[in-house]
Amino acid sequence: MGPMLKRNQVMGYLICVSLLGFLLRVLQLKYAFDEQGLMVGGNGSVTVLAVLSAIVVLVVALFCRELEPRPIYIEAFSDGILELLLTMTGAIFLLLGSAIQIARKDMVEGALGVVAALCMAGVGTGRFRDRPAPLTMHIYPCLYLVCKLIIDFKRWSIDPAILDYCFSLLAMICAMCATYHINGFCFDKGRRRITVFWCLCGVFFCGVTLADGGVDNWLVNGGLGIWLFVNAWQLLETPQTA
Repeated sequence: MGPMLKRNQVMGYLICVSLLGFLLRVLQLKYAFDEQGLMVGGNGSVTVLAVLSAIVVLVVALFCRELEPRPIYIEAFSDGILELLLTMTGAIFLLLGSAIQIARKDMVEGALGVVAALCMAGVGTGRFRDRPAPLTMHIYPCLYLVCKLIIDFKRWSIDPAILDYCFSLLAMICAMCATYHINGFCFDKGRRRITVFWCLCGVFFCGVTLADGGVDNWLVNGGLGIWLFVNAWQLLETPQTA
């Protein structure tokens, strides 16, 4: 029960700190930028959120150092019904967000997101059945995130205020790196520590970016955050011993 409680505490703390980051981001967007999107000096929310982000990354890194290796896929990912429901919820969110993007004529990113959502659902179903999904279903979400990062960065780089998109950038980087390392478990060569690190950091930064507004942003980042949360939850599970 002790190790399980430890996992519950870690994920509980992560939810709380992500909520705090979200609220600070709301204050930042409301008071730290002028009408042109340029940062206004003297706003404390900018500094506090930056410090909080650094502390989260540092604490997560220190926590992950203590994790034991677990490279085998079936040993790393559990088959619980709760994990399946959360995975499906994240996939549905991503699917709906991507559908909105398609409706807004953002065809490439939206179409890629739809396929990625279906693949995530397939991965979750495979884990629930204790039969890992095909490798392509694991690889495609990573390819989607790479393409999304490129497309979004071209859009973000037009904005002269880097703080207006830096958290979205960090969220996408974390999600992409986490999904990449998750693929390593398909070859039974998974790196548990670095994968958990990127998943936990991704949950935090995805939570922060929910303050940026836009229904498609809420759905896509919310879906990715749930996906990373489920993977971290499974990777932190303590195997049952006889």
